[in-house]
Amino acid sequence: MDRCVDDWLDTSALEGGFSSLTLHDLGSSLFAPLSARPLASARVLWINARWFAQQGVDLSCRATAEAVRHRLLDAFAVEALAGDPPLGNDSREHAVLWADRYGGSTGGAQGGSGRCAVRGAFNIKGVGRTPLASADVDWDHRHGWLWLPEALREAICSEIARAELPWGGAPSIAIIDVGETVEDPADPKPDLFRRRALIVRPNFVRPAHFERSIYFGSAGTRTSDQFLDAERTREAFEAALGIAGGSAELFAAVDEMFLRFADQLGAARANKLWSGRFMSANTTIAGELADFGIFRAVPNWRKLTGIPGERLGEDMPHLATAVRSIYYYARKYAHAGVDAGRGEEALIQAVEAGVERAFIRTLLGGLGLDEVAHADLRDRLTPLLRRFYDLQQRHVMRANSPEAEASLCLHDFLLHDLAEPSALAEVARSIVQAISEHNAVSETQMVSLANLRRWLAPRPSLYYVALTEAVETVARDVVAAGQEGEAVTTEFIDRMIALSRRTWSLLPAGFEIDGVGYRAGSAVLYVRRPETGQPGVWIECAAAKGVVYPFGRPVAADAGLGEVIHGERRALLYAPLSGEGTPESATIGGEHFTLPAPML
Repeated sequence: MDRCVDDWLDTSALEGGFSSLTLHDLGSSLFAPLSARPLASARVLWINARWFAQQGVDLSCRATAEAVRHRLLDAFAVEALAGDPPLGNDSREHAVLWADRYGGSTGGAQGGSGRCAVRGAFNIKGVGRTPLASADVDWDHRHGWLWLPEALREAICSEIARAELPWGGAPSIAIIDVGETVEDPADPKPDLFRRRALIVRPNFVRPAHFERSIYFGSAGTRTSDQFLDAERTREAFEAALGIAGGSAELFAAVDEMFLRFADQLGAARANKLWSGRFMSANTTIAGELADFGIFRAVPNWRKLTGIPGERLGEDMPHLATAVRSIYYYARKYAHAGVDAGRGEEALIQAVEAGVERAFIRTLLGGLGLDEVAHADLRDRLTPLLRRFYDLQQRHVMRANSPEAEASLCLHDFLLHDLAEPSALAEVARSIVQAISEHNAVSETQMVSLANLRRWLAPRPSLYYVALTEAVETVARDVVAAGQEGEAVTTEFIDRMIALSRRTWSLLPAGFEIDGVGYRAGSAVLYVRRPETGQPGVWIECAAAKGVVYPFGRPVAADAGLGEVIHGERRALLYAPLSGEGTPESATIGGEHFTLPAPML
């Protein structure tokens, strides 16, 4: 049954080397078996049209879309059962799935995935308690279920991370409704909507797969949890050494992995996106974010405090802990000397510098500043932007509080001529003045203040409390909608992505965005041409193997598309509009497409 869905996954674009390791490369000790049974009442609530198009699957064909739904339910609509499964018994009535073992930079209380099971090239989050779930955790972490509001949050946030961060986010490809609402007297938050759901994701390898879980389970025998945990760590490093080519190459790959994390953290900070404290279990070795339970937008760069250990802007202590942990296990299991790699402290310094570089680079890029054409302005703005960030970091506020959400950000100073007598206001006015002076003497390389304001605009719909309330409400609406639940889910996720997106890396300079729409995996940017003012749309869509997929519908890339900008597995297509009222359609490559309404 595993192979019937593995053929969805197009691996042709994998970069090779350490970052392309799969779970199935890491050795036989990685997996703990578990029994699972099918869920008769399950239904598909959402299919990631963008991801399937990038794999070359045409969901605009109704027969194909229906076949995908059936395959999703057949392979992944399951729940874990207590007890050990009979070996080799994998049928529709009784399946054997696998929970993957991993550890953490400070030991790890769980033995690995406590609510996630692997089937082939994919994993299912929310199957129930696995053999790797610790008994010594609270109710929320003990039952192994995933709630529908959580699944909605993960789908939205993973798509935002994929689009706006340099190394993206691990995608969710489908949400499945289990068909059961849980009421448990042990529930510490009984007012929340406990509708069970499943998320399906392609497998990924975490840095934590190369760390021990020293606090979990039994010890003292060759079949104990601790013995198996040590074995799977050794086997993981054997696989990593094999694909890297040797210990020197392995340490170089580890260094590159952490520099990718620096890119991610710096870019997320510039975009005012926050995923809490860095954890080796919540990222992938390719650099992606992997879990989105507390991912959120923040209003500004003040030092927001979350759960214990979380402070916006204080990533380095957690990154440093992970660097030292991975280096320790790499030296131990790869049999490398103490001089292997560049060394922990040197790498920590390089990562800290990398976070700063990515922060400034993303800020300047978001402001629309070209490295060559705007070199002088970039040099002038860099210290001002650093100063603005440093001043905001002096103020500590509780995350998710009304005070934090109401506090001023750089966007406020650009939108209004605030006369606030503060050091922060003075720096903000200097930033505006530098841009205005540049525009006054530049004829061809002006900086669009309209786009600048749009990029810096807060994302209140992605604030933690607002998003939590929204997904709770919509989850109830989805269940009440019955057979229309998939349509309600899809419309909500599309709308939240349209409201929350701020960056489109393929968009040419000079275009001012009047509105954004999103449907079927494609973003629509309503723009005006800088040279003529003519209205038009840029459609950001998936691309695969010489085909582009505006709104999930395949169009050959050589079909007279007009203006096209190609990226990795995506493309940006331009279509002019008549300018009469709100546009409702566009023609691309001879095909007629209905446009989603713009979110202003």
